[in-house]
Amino acid sequence: MKNYIGFRRWIVGGVIAAAATFSQQARADVPQVVTHQGRLFDALGDPVVGAQDITFTIYDSEINGLELWTETINVDLDEGYFSVRLGELTVLDEVVFDGSVRWLGITVGADPEMTPRAAVASVPYAMFAGDVTGAIHPKSVDIQGFGPVIDVNGQWVGDPTGLIGPAGPPGAKGADGAVGPVGPVGPVGPAGPMGAQGAQGPVGPVGPAGPMGAQGAQGAQGPVGPAGSAGPAGPGGAQGAQGIQGDVGPAGPAGPSGIVATGKFSGQIGAIAANQPTFNFAGGTVVVAVTMGQRLTGAASASVTAAGNGQAKIDLCYKNGAAPIVNFSGGGATTHVVINNARAPVAAVATVLPNVTANLTVGLCIDTDTAGVAASDFANGWVQVTN
Repeated sequence: MKNYIGFRRWIVGGVIAAAATFSQQARADVPQVVTHQGRLFDALGDPVVGAQDITFTIYDSEINGLELWTETINVDLDEGYFSVRLGELTVLDEVVFDGSVRWLGITVGADPEMTPRAAVASVPYAMFAGDVTGAIHPKSVDIQGFGPVIDVNGQWVGDPTGLIGPAGPPGAKGADGAVGPVGPVGPVGPAGPMGAQGAQGPVGPVGPAGPMGAQGAQGAQGPVGPAGSAGPAGPGGAQGAQGIQGDVGPAGPAGPSGIVATGKFSGQIGAIAANQPTFNFAGGTVVVAVTMGQRLTGAASASVTAAGNGQAKIDLCYKNGAAPIVNFSGGGATTHVVINNARAPVAAVATVLPNVTANLTVGLCIDTDTAGVAASDFANGWVQVTN
């Protein structure tokens, strides 16, 4: 990109005012292009030589504004001097020049547009348009200070004073002309006013009676007469027989009694060796009595320290006498807790249906699949028996 410090520029000739004011016939008498001349210098202040693409743009504002017209011309510069004719590629019309101030921006090649923009001023043809000697074709005529005098329909709407001069003196009477033919008979005139009323004639004989008139409206209602005495009371009806009370139905079965018993347990968790194939109680236990069909529901928690890397399973268990210990979740499908030689909190919540009538021992239990459990914190829990 080559930087240019600017133009020394001026505008001569042109059609700025004519393009904004007159019709096609009037504009044909005036040049349709604007000549723009100037001199271009580079960033060092030296005149530019050779061909350059120069873009000329007309705006409605000196800064920013709306772009109204643009044209790019390849200009051959001679010691920086140039002269171009704007409007040969893109028409300059009344939309561009509507009488408002316009601003010309100039851009050389890919450089940013030069600043400041130049205001487009009047040129010889535009100034001469103020006193046109040829044919003009305006849409209307408006005189400053007096308003419109000719409207868009070509009718005079200005002050009528002076359009018609005063009447001259009457001329001498001319000779009588020949008698014209008799005109057609005119229409009958309107009827005259009515004459005075004549004297009254003798009274005529009485005519026959006319038909009976319509019935008149009903008269107002008379006052209400005194009330009559009350008649004797009629005999009362016989009383109906009383119905027989029905038998009481049998009592329904008693509902479930809900919670039957509860128990709590807690105790120190002792060490458990690794690879135990079954669950073992860890911490304290409690004994609760259950009957066939009753459920055990409980919860327990503790903090367990591992004795090796691996897993331990945590659950609630019950034991019936010498029978094997049974975990609530059944089948060993209990919560798997990875303890990995570290202390970890554990918990279990479950419900089981033992289907026995017996005193059962209940508590937290642990199955050490791959890692043993060191002596750890207390286990705490509760259990309840429900129907």
